[in-house]
Amino acid sequence: MTMENISNIEKFNLKKIEEVAELPTLPHIAHEIMNMIDKPYISAAKLAKLISQDQGMVSKVLSLANSPIYGLSQKVSTIELAIVILGFDTIKELIISLSILNSAQSRNERYFNTNYFGKHSILCGTIARILANDFGYRVAGEAFIAGLLHDIGISTMQKYLTSEFNLISELRFYQKISQLEAERIIIGKTHPEIGSHLASKWNFPAQLIESIRYHHSPKEATINPTLTAIIHLADHVSSLVSEPFLLVEENEKLDESVIETLGLPDETYLQELIRNTIEVINTNFKDLASMKIN
Repeated sequence: MTMENISNIEKFNLKKIEEVAELPTLPHIAHEIMNMIDKPYISAAKLAKLISQDQGMVSKVLSLANSPIYGLSQKVSTIELAIVILGFDTIKELIISLSILNSAQSRNERYFNTNYFGKHSILCGTIARILANDFGYRVAGEAFIAGLLHDIGISTMQKYLTSEFNLISELRFYQKISQLEAERIIIGKTHPEIGSHLASKWNFPAQLIESIRYHHSPKEATINPTLTAIIHLADHVSSLVSEPFLLVEENEKLDESVIETLGLPDETYLQELIRNTIEVINTNFKDLASMKIN
């Protein structure tokens, strides 16, 4: 593909992007669980019964509950036990995040590996949780969700704008430009913009919407810069330890503004933090590489 060819591609206008972004909806089970958990006196047995209606979701929740992410000393064999041990809030974050990821993913294509995308998302969420604990961030589960869903715009484009997504991939391959640049040329919108639009539509908290919108440019965050900086750093580390899910590999470039935002002494300390985090992942979370969430 040449730049002359690109110039002849009709750009999507904002209205069409809005229409495309309206396609995915928050899955039914996620709606039901959100409503149920927010009610007083809800029992673990009743919640488990609802979750058990989706056997695929049951296997995914149990797989994650028994993974090193939560460091449980005993194996969890039932959803009800998982609820009791992990708590309602953790189960809520797992169900909502996994159902959204699954609803937005498509089959493997030449330019997109669904399984590797899932691994990258899980790793990013896991690393975000680790970093949140390291930095004393008040809600580690929130960091996990933000990390898990940070690239939801990419999988949404791949599923609902497949032809344009393929053009973006070819443009990156032949012209050696970044993912964001290629998205702007072909669609006129970037995956952080599309992802944050979806998060807004799903009534996510403002800080989660912001972390998705600015995970490539954390210094632009104003609502909760710390969370966005954590997700940016987690994305960078995840890109170093997981397989690329796009045709053209592109490690997340590190924005050094996170040094100030996270209160780090200097770049040397930041690089040491990254090395230590990678070591923790390779030592304690290597089983995540074999997990499937799709």
